Amino acid sequence: MRRGAQIPALSAAGLREGDVITAVDGEPFTRDERLWALGQSVGGSASVTLTVRRGGQTLNVTIDPPAD
Repeated sequence: MRRGAQIPALSAAGLREGDVITAVDGEPFTRDERLWALGQSVGGSASVTLTVRRGGQTLNVTIDPPAD
């Protein structure tokens, strides 16, 4: 995880240093400039599912919206 580590919800969801986000809600995540949009999605009102590559494994991580 590069600059994504700056999004607290990602750390809270269990993402670790070195994790590589490959998709957001099934859409390929291939460009660093999409980090801003990811931050907006994670802070929104709907759950977001991330596909993450960690070492040789692919994991799906669901981030629920913040509780009010």
